[in-house]
Amino acid sequence: MVKSNTLGTQGVDIVLKQVAQLPGFITEWRQKTDQYLASFIPRSQRQKTNDNMSLLGLATTFFQCDMCTEPISYPRILMHDCFLRPSGAIAGSNHNAQGSGIRKEKKRTSQDIPREPRPFRVITADTLWPTLSEKFGAGMHPGRAGVAFHKEASQSARRIILSCDENPDTITYAEMDQKDVRVQCLRCSSAAKGKLVMRWTIAVSRDF
Repeated sequence: MVKSNTLGTQGVDIVLKQVAQLPGFITEWRQKTDQYLASFIPRSQRQKTNDNMSLLGLATTFFQCDMCTEPISYPRILMHDCFLRPSGAIAGSNHNAQGSGIRKEKKRTSQDIPREPRPFRVITADTLWPTLSEKFGAGMHPGRAGVAFHKEASQSARRIILSCDENPDTITYAEMDQKDVRVQCLRCSSAAKGKLVMRWTIAVSRDF
């Protein structure tokens, strides 16, 4: 909600124009981020198609971050929890080096002179990333550090898909989910303990 009595007519107009730009900004962010993520996929796979969405949507495409061991599929990588933590909680961040990252405000006195309000800025990728980076580490975005292709998970998924008589070079993550495949872990199953059966995505995490 925009309070016109606080911003004034001109301020409200500027804010509404900024809001109108958000859909285009989100589309641009998604396209550039998809391209960045696709660049991590092995070249042997990227040479087969120029369609980033086809590559990212494959059931063999998994990513990892340097703060956890969980194989992360697409589009879950876009909202991975480790990338959305406050920057002070991210290992190696500037805030950790400086303590809690919380700045104490100086107590105001009667002698303090009120500052003029800052002028509104147009929302662009160049102006928004620094702001988000300071607060949240900017989430998932082009150039994001700490993300990589999860080679072991991808190889595990390929073996599982082949065991299900599917083509790992073409079947998507969504299609594998729709098949509702259950697989058995032969290493964990025994006559005494019985059979350990799980969804294919759980098997991917247990196979390395």
